[in-house]
Amino acid sequence: MNTKSRVLGIAVAFSLQAIGSAPAQGILHEIQDGAGVGPIGGRVAGAGDVDGDGFDDVLLGAPLDDTIATDAGRATVVSGKTGSILHSFLGEGADGWFGMAVSGAGDVNGDGFADVIVGAPYYGTSPGNHGRARVFSGKDGVSLLLIDGQTDYGLLGISVSAAGDVDADGHDDVIVGDPGAHGSGWGLGRALVTSGQSGLPLRVFEGHNSWGGYGMAVSGGVDMSGDGVPDLVIGAPYDSTGAYEAGLVDVRSGSTGASLHSLLGDAAVDWFGDSLSVTGDVDGDGLGDLIVGAPDADPNGGGSGLARVFSGASGATLFTFTGDSSGDYGGSSVGDAGDIDGDGRHDLIVGFPGHDGVATNAGLARIYSGLDGSVLREHSGDNAQDRIGAVSGANDVNADGVSDQIIGAWYKAGGVEVGYVRVLSGTCGAAITYGAGCPGSGGFVPTLTLAGCLTPGGTVTVNVGNALGGSAAFFFLGQSAVDLPMGGGCSLLVAPLSSPIGPLPLGGSGAGAGSFALTTTLPMESPLATLTLQTFVVDGAGANGFVTTAGLALAIE
Repeated sequence: MNTKSRVLGIAVAFSLQAIGSAPAQGILHEIQDGAGVGPIGGRVAGAGDVDGDGFDDVLLGAPLDDTIATDAGRATVVSGKTGSILHSFLGEGADGWFGMAVSGAGDVNGDGFADVIVGAPYYGTSPGNHGRARVFSGKDGVSLLLIDGQTDYGLLGISVSAAGDVDADGHDDVIVGDPGAHGSGWGLGRALVTSGQSGLPLRVFEGHNSWGGYGMAVSGGVDMSGDGVPDLVIGAPYDSTGAYEAGLVDVRSGSTGASLHSLLGDAAVDWFGDSLSVTGDVDGDGLGDLIVGAPDADPNGGGSGLARVFSGASGATLFTFTGDSSGDYGGSSVGDAGDIDGDGRHDLIVGFPGHDGVATNAGLARIYSGLDGSVLREHSGDNAQDRIGAVSGANDVNADGVSDQIIGAWYKAGGVEVGYVRVLSGTCGAAITYGAGCPGSGGFVPTLTLAGCLTPGGTVTVNVGNALGGSAAFFFLGQSAVDLPMGGGCSLLVAPLSSPIGPLPLGGSGAGAGSFALTTTLPMESPLATLTLQTFVVDGAGANGFVTTAGLALAIE
């Protein structure tokens, strides 16, 4: 981008910052390390509406919190409505890493409030690390269920998830991973589906090979088979059925426990199944689907990573999303983003903690369309080594009818684990054309369009087309629309905030062939605002030596 092109992006940024002081809507909440939540950022989840206020809430894990003892851990429920702390749960002993896994649990006790589940995989002594998981009431924070591991170094609780109501008793159930457990074979690993009503095991699934890490990731709660019962997904990232540590994902029927699909990683040490999530309907068949991460896969260089979306019904691959370059570790975290663009398909969110786009290892979260796999939005870390990339859907945090998302950064500063979490609005703003442009050379009316996400931190591209090639353009930025005739059918359609930005050279040659494009990122501190934008193009065929585009009203949300 040349210097003059940058001027438009800078002008937009400064103009946005100058308009009022209404709160930013792109980032609904930003929770910083400390402040009663511990070293957060690595474990995030939607909690559901735990307090019954109509706003979905957020669950954060801080497994290295030292409040009780060194690395005892903490988990915090944050209000989606206010951003305040609703519940803070503390670990039970040193080095337990309580909060290493967190998830909404559905309504386990049948009181009408969403509950949560938290894992502490390194809990236990003599010799230890058998692990445990607890389900807590969303309404009052009391412990509802305790699930303890039975194998030393079993690491029960390294993954936890809602399972939905598997046994149809009116109480939601949960699934917990126990990857080092010994069942019918040494170190096969297992996943336990536990009744929300009784706390007793409903199903126990065992791994296929010793030390395959069966249960390192678990998810459930959607019906993929069409029998009306939610099904389960279990990851074994170190399984060598296909190739050495290529990984395996086991999709199981919630109603019968039978295998629905067995999905394999592509190549050795892909660690396919290290992260996974059930999703809503991505392919439009009316059934749930799933997304699986393989962070050590090498599609675009060593450790570039990938995430793959599968049909829940058939097991067929729907999309594969890859890291851009070596060390991106794409798919380290994956989730269901909800239907953020209103096309009837659930969209996907994927973390790339090693991505270097803004700075070295700043990290990146991408939201992909469930309809065509295109990138809908990107959210980068702020600084080098932020390693943003923990991701999750958040349901509807601001109660606007659009699904929201959570992203987290967990990194070291001065040798100390720190981080931050951002809750992002699913709403993307709007660009609405108003008024009319006027014709120039060859009778062509220049066009002005905008693509991208009009939220603070969103990336947008302003496009001018259909203009006189080799000419120049000027941009007028305003806060309100006007209609001031200027002759020759042309009108000024914005009330300018400042002098026009330009001249900016148009590419192409001849009538109707001129174009210009600028991609810029709106500042994170952009306030809620409506702006107006219009382009004037130098063209001798115009009555005053110029012609105009229609106006664009930009709603920054």
